[in-house]
Amino acid sequence: IQEEIFATVKKLRESGEQVVFLDAPTLIESGTDAYCDKVVSVTAPAEDRFVRIVRRDNLTAEEAGRRMDAQHDDEFYASRSDFVIRNDGSMTDLRLRVMEMLNAVGVVLPGDGGSL
Repeated sequence: IQEEIFATVKKLRESGEQVVFLDAPTLIESGTDAYCDKVVSVTAPAEDRFVRIVRRDNLTAEEAGRRMDAQHDDEFYASRSDFVIRNDGSMTDLRLRVMEMLNAVGVVLPGDGGSL
C-alpha cells in the first residue's frame, strides 16, 4: 500500500500538484506519517463514532463496540498530529474547522481568495 501511495504522490507532484491529501485510517500505525509534511487527525465523540460505524458498515452494536475497542484513543492521534479537527457538530462546523486548518498551513483553494 505504501508503494502505491508513494507512486501516486510522486505522479501528482510531477504534474504540478502543490498539495496532496491522504485519507488513510492507519497512516500513523503504518509509519506512513513519517513521509508527510503535516498530519491531521479527525476525532469525534465515542457515541458519534459508534452510531456512524453501525450505520456506515451495517454492524451490530457488539461488532461496532469490538471495533472501537481495538482502536487507539484520541490522545494517541493528537500526540502524533500537527492538527486535530474535532468532528462533534454539524457539517458546516466541520467545514469551517477544515478551512481554518487549511488557512493555517497556507493552502488556498481555487476560488477561495485565500480567506475564510
